[in-house]
Amino acid sequence: MGEMLRPVSGEDHRGYRKYRIKGIDRDIIARKGGPTKQQIKESDSYQVLRKNQNEFGAASKLAKSIRNSFSSEVAKLCGSYVSGKLTALVRNTIKKSEGEKGKRPVLISGNKADLIGFDFDSGKKFEEVFRARYHLKPGSQFGHFIFHCSTFIPEESIIHPKGATHFKLYNHVVGLSDMKYQESSESYDYLESNSNGCHATETSELLPITRLNLEPFYFSLSLNGVCQKQKEHLSLAVLMGIQFYQFESGKYKECKEGNAISIVQMV
Repeated sequence: MGEMLRPVSGEDHRGYRKYRIKGIDRDIIARKGGPTKQQIKESDSYQVLRKNQNEFGAASKLAKSIRNSFSSEVAKLCGSYVSGKLTALVRNTIKKSEGEKGKRPVLISGNKADLIGFDFDSGKKFEEVFRARYHLKPGSQFGHFIFHCSTFIPEESIIHPKGATHFKLYNHVVGLSDMKYQESSESYDYLESNSNGCHATETSELLPITRLNLEPFYFSLSLNGVCQKQKEHLSLAVLMGIQFYQFESGKYKECKEGNAISIVQMV
């Protein structure tokens, strides 16, 4: 197996070089002797590569806006490879769009169902871990959501890791704009640039994992400002997450395993 490509600090290091391509928000690492940045940009031989890079750059850009909406607490619920998984998810929506490859629009608004159920951890969906009956419904305004959970027994309704004594629920919403390729800038731009990435997070109290019924509880969250009005090219991804804790020696310690966070609704 060949040596793994990895970021390098200089332009030329141990047989590799790095460069940037417009629309892709990361360094490109390649072996010495491969095509130059100028060749990739202008040569007819690399038309397919350029088209793939254009769409990959758009998908990566939108995926990053989702990740950037997470607080440090929410980010802890995500798996190591969520960036690549998110980018692949968005790229699949691009493939459904009509138009010239490399310039096809990113239409999240027309492919909302594709995002529902996406898990940000390693194969653990929120609803497979948290099996209690709950309702998550829109409130009176666009961007307002109400979470309500009926009474349930945590030991019976939550798949929790060994040693976990408590849990906390997270409700997160983030605005996602459709994107269009702009000939003038030769890159993808958001159609709702002021609203893309707007977000809000709400959490429950720390709740015990017991064999006794928990009382019904609810919480709500609302987006502020520009996301409070429905827009043609703006979608809202609604996430639910669960973090487990172990109470030991008078302190609550976060569990590293068993946690989950998923997109449960698209509005």
